[in-house]
Amino acid sequence: MKRFALAIAAIIALFASHGVRAEQPVTIVDDPAVLAALDAKGFGFAGIFAVDGADDLKTLYSEVPAYRAVVDMVAADIATLRPR
Repeated sequence: MKRFALAIAAIIALFASHGVRAEQPVTIVDDPAVLAALDAKGFGFAGIFAVDGADDLKTLYSEVPAYRAVVDMVAADIATLRPR
């Protein structure tokens, strides 16, 4: 969780350093340039979960209980909605 908070702080700092201000907290970053800058500074997706080595989703699922719980929850929600 500490790395996640750090990633959020980095995003906020990145926007503040460019003079961009969000009216509300930023919860989704989809700008490729911002994502690349964060990744270059060590804030890649796997880094948030403190996984060393491979940073693919399969490794995250097998090694990180928190990530696995999120994936399983989303999969269950989709399975529930699919028949509708």
